[in-house]
Amino acid sequence: MLDIIYSRKFLQEVRISVPARKDDVDLWLSGSFNCFGDGSLRFTRTGSRWEISAPIPPGRYLYEIRLNQYRRIDENRKSLARRKPLDVIPPRSRCTAMPV
Repeated sequence: MLDIIYSRKFLQEVRISVPARKDDVDLWLSGSFNCFGDGSLRFTRTGSRWEISAPIPPGRYLYEIRLNQYRRIDENRKSLARRKPLDVIPPRSRCTAMPV
């Protein structure tokens, strides 16, 4: 499951949740938002799920989830051959135009 939630003025809170298994060692999130840095954003295991919440600036990115640093998977644990697209869209402005 992937949710994008507004949390800060210029950043979007991106939340990802992945089912956990007994033999999992760790899960990592990397993307073009952090130059695909190895191990830069680590998921936290909470019961039967891996979860991460990361502030990311609005923009268009590619991302991947790495299981045990090697295997690329999606949010449903399916193996992936390519990185997935992620569009982080800024919240709508609450400003209104002033009549002239």
